[in-house]
Amino acid sequence: MKLIFSRFGGKFKKSKEIISHFTNHKIYVECFLGSGAIFLNKDSSELSVLNDLDPLIYNIFKGAKENYEIFDNTEWDWKPNKEKWIQFKKDLSNGDTDLYKSIYIIYHSWSGLGSNFTATRWGDNYNYKRVLSDYIEKFKNTEIHKKDYLDIIDKYDSEDTLFYLDPPYDVALKKNYYEYQGGINFIEMRDKLKNIKGKFFLSLDITPLTTEIFKEFNLNEIIFKYDTRKHNKIVKEYLITNI
Repeated sequence: MKLIFSRFGGKFKKSKEIISHFTNHKIYVECFLGSGAIFLNKDSSELSVLNDLDPLIYNIFKGAKENYEIFDNTEWDWKPNKEKWIQFKKDLSNGDTDLYKSIYIIYHSWSGLGSNFTATRWGDNYNYKRVLSDYIEKFKNTEIHKKDYLDIIDKYDSEDTLFYLDPPYDVALKKNYYEYQGGINFIEMRDKLKNIKGKFFLSLDITPLTTEIFKEFNLNEIIFKYDTRKHNKIVKEYLITNI
């Protein structure tokens, strides 16, 4: 399926390859939802649990599930406007959960992270062309949360659970890319994952730190090709699992 929005670090281009590694399960849990590329492109489970601390992501997926009719039947203004963007950010910080405002912020932000305004991300194409009613079937039997990932693991862990984790990478944490996920501790994550009943898959960058911390698990490598205006780059990343 098409993404509801795109975002730095998303797994859309590699979703089929990542999903091909998954084993049978009844409960599917994404602890760091992001753009939801894996969830949107995998077969539905008896229960899917989507979680992200970023209020923009939570608002968008919650709104797409519950308020798609209003969104689809309203004419929205998508032209980039910095003052409008800043006001929407203030509204969000004051507890606003508006779906349109949340998409607008991500749509007009650097790499879709919602932290810094940019008017040039889409060139002159200002129209957001997603029909959220297209996702109705996908959101059946789905719970959406904005909680610490450790709490989500504790709540939904079982022998029938498959967890997919795509947290901020080592390099992204060092550069402080993410506004709401800066406190990730990989040692804490490793210790939690080695004691769960279910199965997990974890996407991470390959660094001396991640290699050392997660060395007791199976460290599969996946090749990513990044095309930029300046050059093409081939990068290997980990898909770590207890399977």
